[in-house]
Amino acid sequence: MSRSFFSYDPANYADYTITRGSDTIGFEVPDPERNLWNGVLSVTTPTWQRFSATASVGFGETVIFREAAPGSSLRWDVTLDMRPTAGLRGTFQLVRLTLDRQRDGSEFSSETIPRLKLEYQISRAVFFRFVGQYAARERSALKDRDGNSILVNDVQDTGDASNGFQMDWLFSYRPTPGTLVYLGYGSSMDEPEAFRFNQLERNRDGVFAKVSYLFRL
Repeated sequence: MSRSFFSYDPANYADYTITRGSDTIGFEVPDPERNLWNGVLSVTTPTWQRFSATASVGFGETVIFREAAPGSSLRWDVTLDMRPTAGLRGTFQLVRLTLDRQRDGSEFSSETIPRLKLEYQISRAVFFRFVGQYAARERSALKDRDGNSILVNDVQDTGDASNGFQMDWLFSYRPTPGTLVYLGYGSSMDEPEAFRFNQLERNRDGVFAKVSYLFRL
C-alpha cells in the first residue's frame, strides 16, 4: 500500500480554456490532490525448468494530469517466461492500464500492450531473435472536473486513439571468436481498429547490418 499527493504545474495549462454554456472562460488550476491511496498485489511462481510466471495488479486513486482532475487507475501486468527446449526461449508480457474519472466513473484512457520475444539458438554459431509488440491506446475528449469541455489553444479537444504494431528480427552468426555477422530488420505499422491485423499500413522500415572479423597475425 502507498499514500501519495500530486501538484499541478500551472505552466502545463496555460493554453487551456473551458466552455460553460455559451461562454468561454479561463481554466483554473486546482489545488494539490492529497491522501491518494494505492495498492499492488503480485504473484510469482518458482523458476521451474520449463517456465516461470509473474502477475500483478495495481489499483487505487490517482490524478489525470491532462484534465487536472482526480481519478482512479487499474493496471494489470503479466509475464510468462517459456523454455521448452535448451535452445528455444520465449517471453510473453501483457500490460493493461485504464484511468477513470472520479467525477462520474467514466473512462478517460486505456492502454493495452502485449509483447512477445522469441529467441532460438539454432547452433553454437547461429542465433535468431524475434520481438513483436502491439500498443493500443485510446483517450476520450478532455473535460474539467465539472464536466465542461476543455479547449486547447481555442480548439476543442476530441480525444485520440492509436493502434501500432512493431516487429524486429535479428539473425546472428558467430562461427569463431572475433568473427560476427548481425543482420536485422524492423518495421512499424498502424491500423484504424485495435487488434484487427487486416488494415495495417507500414509507416517505418529499418535494416541493420554489422560485420566483424578478427585478423590474427
